[in-house]
Amino acid sequence: IPDDYYGGGIFCIWSNPTLSNLNIMGNTAFRNGGGIFCSASSPKLENIKISGNSSSYGGGICCQGSSPTLIEVKIIGNTATTNAGGFDMAFGSNPVLRDVIIQENSATAGGGIFCYDDSNPTLENTTITNNSASAGGGIYCCQNSSPSLVNCILWNDSPQEVYFIEEADWNNLPCEIMISYSDIQDGEEGIVTNNYGTVYWGEGNIDDNPLFCDPDSSDYTVAENS
Repeated sequence: IPDDYYGGGIFCIWSNPTLSNLNIMGNTAFRNGGGIFCSASSPKLENIKISGNSSSYGGGICCQGSSPTLIEVKIIGNTATTNAGGFDMAFGSNPVLRDVIIQENSATAGGGIFCYDDSNPTLENTTITNNSASAGGGIYCCQNSSPSLVNCILWNDSPQEVYFIEEADWNNLPCEIMISYSDIQDGEEGIVTNNYGTVYWGEGNIDDNPLFCDPDSSDYTVAENS
């Protein structure tokens, strides 16, 4: 396999490194993980900015059979020619995201996040905004994947905040998503299930302008009066 196929910035396989206080910027992988690629690994990423990276799958991060923990990570302006401009999660990956911002990433499917094949991410205090794709601007789910969101913001992702692949499109299994205490643009209507999946719409969800501090300058932290 050519060296440039996986992990343009960082490549992890059967390893659990702790990475902190880094900028991972401007890297390219031909296949998976322009910024970071993880296989059978559980790295901890803290206070990291992953930006301007590109690949076919997972412009920012691609994890396969891995369960990384991300704390105070920014995934910004990455691109994928196929799936997951920001974060590609596949083959039983169960990442945990806390205080993460995923913004301005682009792909054909899943501008922010692409969940595939029994992948079940947990998102807490995470903002997904201004990402774009042909389908699933914020989050794209297929093959029995089940994201869980608590205290998150999905806003201004195009064309949908959340999208489940159609049954006819793939040898597919239905997906689920669990959302509570979160701000979702267009509410439940911002989630397109194609009648092939389940939305567990929990307590405390709203559809209100999150009042980002300065979105024109790509500052998507929320104002004090949010």
